[in-house]
Amino acid sequence: MLKARSQPDVFYTYFTDLPQVLAHDGAEDITAYVNDRTVPLLDDIDPDVLGTLKHDGKLYGLPTSNYTMGLLINRRLFERAGLDPDDPPKTWEEVRAAARKIAALGDGIAGFGEYSAGNTGGWHFTAQMYSLGGDIVDETGRKAAFNDELGKRIVENLHAMRWQDDSMGKTQLLKWGDLQKQMATDKLGMFLAAPDDIAYMVQQLGAEYENFGMGPIPGGRNTLAGGNAYMIKKGIPDDKVKAAIAWLNFKNLTVGKGQFDWARTKADGLPVGVPQPNFWQGGSKEKDDAARVEHATMPVANFKAFMDNPVPGKAEPPKAQEIYKVLDNVMSAVLTNEDADLDKLLDTAEDQVDQVLAGQ
Repeated sequence: MLKARSQPDVFYTYFTDLPQVLAHDGAEDITAYVNDRTVPLLDDIDPDVLGTLKHDGKLYGLPTSNYTMGLLINRRLFERAGLDPDDPPKTWEEVRAAARKIAALGDGIAGFGEYSAGNTGGWHFTAQMYSLGGDIVDETGRKAAFNDELGKRIVENLHAMRWQDDSMGKTQLLKWGDLQKQMATDKLGMFLAAPDDIAYMVQQLGAEYENFGMGPIPGGRNTLAGGNAYMIKKGIPDDKVKAAIAWLNFKNLTVGKGQFDWARTKADGLPVGVPQPNFWQGGSKEKDDAARVEHATMPVANFKAFMDNPVPGKAEPPKAQEIYKVLDNVMSAVLTNEDADLDKLLDTAEDQVDQVLAGQ
């Protein structure tokens, strides 16, 4: 649609789509249209979220949802292993120790799970790098940045958990959906996830909200962030741009209205209490948090550790999916080959990512 300039006047995008949309000259610069009169709560929107929709200081979209990754836990398995589900591990060392205790329960239970296929392994490698303060691509956007002490620490820790501790289970080459099934059936203690996985496991896999908890991503330096937005087609009439912003403001950017009308959401039989989307700050956040608690359909206290300890969000790297595909090879080798040469894996991945970035 972008190539043919046939996209709708208001169209849905991921946060990471902005470069592609701008490359096709597809989005209207809405900077002059968005202010504290057209979007009254503008100053209460997380500036990091709005920043993902800006280029050269100009605003090209308005957010509808966001996520940051944290550590999702199975509270039942934590309790069985003698761990406190209200105090999830805060460091990767604590994750490893907790995973050993959970795996010791036996019966095919894994303490910690990771992806390594379908580009999701690279996605999670990125999340772990961010959690330690590292990066995938350097500041120039032209060179890989993960083949360093932090990258080696990640693969060494995963290799140790898989082969020394036997705390990650024998089934590997997992992708999105697989860990959720393990968690929902009490076969997995922890994995990195966004909060919407909780609703998915209940609504689609028959699990119970009470069984899950969440803490901030271990390491806590940064967390992988993403989300969704709407953009407005470049060149449409001025009155349509104004109408689009008015609608988006009501639907997605007003506490107590539209998607944040939690009383209505509950009445419609939909989940209320999942920690995100929540891009609010200040008084708007306090008001929205209170409404979520008032109309909650789940025990929101289970996610208190995640909610009370926000970690700065960091966007995905450029050429994210191509890079994730390369890093899948690192994750899959670490988790399926006990004799994997970890240094060589990172060296090879670095060369391949450099090639990807050189082709931008």
